[in-house]
Amino acid sequence: MSNDHRELSNESAEELHENEHWTEVFRHEMESGSDDYSTPWWEDCYAQLVTAVDNCLSPFKPRSVLEAGCGSGKATLLLKTPFNRIVLLDFSEAALRYARHLTERYHKKNVETIHGNIFSLPFPDTEFEFTWNTGVLEHYEPEKIVEMLAEM
Repeated sequence: MSNDHRELSNESAEELHENEHWTEVFRHEMESGSDDYSTPWWEDCYAQLVTAVDNCLSPFKPRSVLEAGCGSGKATLLLKTPFNRIVLLDFSEAALRYARHLTERYHKKNVETIHGNIFSLPFPDTEFEFTWNTGVLEHYEPEKIVEMLAEM
């Protein structure tokens, strides 16, 4: 990893290790050539999650969404809510490559992928009408979760 990347994102040794892990996971996903779910459990999990979130968003009709710590971005890309702008942010370039791949596969428009740090989002506070993440919080200690949520 270049020194420029470390200075840009100010990652700790733990975050660098986490980034290396996810880089390997998404490298494997891209090389496998399979965009399907690894198990029926995951397929059902995504279906339930997407339905619940779409139902919650329906009355508000948000036009923009940020998935901070998006990984593959699959959860946001599967939402039926008609966003004018979708932003997928992650610290793993490999995850973002996979997210761009899924964006094409799902024929989504108005999608931006941003390399960034969930603890220091490069957007004004009111940039998005809906900000969320899935599968991120459990990787951090409680004080870091509070910091993350305050930033989002």
